[in-house]
Amino acid sequence: SALFLWGRPTGWVPRLEFVRNARAVTRHKRPIPYLKQKVLELTKVITPKPLVPPKCIKSADVMEEKNKLEMLLEREVEKLFRENRMVTICQLGPMKDEDWVMFRHHLRKHDIYAKIFPNKVVQYFLNDSKYKNLKPLFICHNVLVVSHEPRVRELLRVLRAVPQVILLGGCVDDVLMSKQSLLNYSKLPKLEVLQGQLVGTLSHVCSQTSSVLQQPAQNLSRIFQQHISQQTTEPKPDESS
Repeated sequence: SALFLWGRPTGWVPRLEFVRNARAVTRHKRPIPYLKQKVLELTKVITPKPLVPPKCIKSADVMEEKNKLEMLLEREVEKLFRENRMVTICQLGPMKDEDWVMFRHHLRKHDIYAKIFPNKVVQYFLNDSKYKNLKPLFICHNVLVVSHEPRVRELLRVLRAVPQVILLGGCVDDVLMSKQSLLNYSKLPKLEVLQGQLVGTLSHVCSQTSSVLQQPAQNLSRIFQQHISQQTTEPKPDESS
């Protein structure tokens, strides 16, 4: 039969195909006998599965490279911890821009400043510093509240009016403190009052020490006076005879 395209014959399709000299296909895999399949399944080595999935194991050869921006921010974080006596970590919740501006304004009245850095950059600095125990606090959207002087009482007063900012912990004079430790620190009297109490205690102790040191000499002089008075009142043996 002929094929027609637009009314014209285009080719001839034969009805029969001769395969007398064609090659047989010998590359197909032969099916494995049933007994051999049993032996292979029984002798298969079953390796124990690892306790930790391989995807969860971080390769030690992979080194994370820091870009120049991260290195610059890391130096700023280091300068922040070095130049400020009070560094606190707070969790920042959903907050309007106006509330954030007012929050920073109230802090600035007490010479306290709020700084935001990426957690990755802060953790880079904490890894090789003496503040590395603060790393667990940097797990969400955090803000660093710093001051050149330890103004914990003023900071807590501002945070009471802003519930979106939650105090987590911090460092005061190179001493790591939890939230409760910062609350206890804020209840302490001012440094001038403590210095006055210390001076009063030391002066009282010094006065007691001087009185204790003078007491043996006073007792000895009293004994001598008593002995002299006894000798003057007793009659001499020549006068009695």
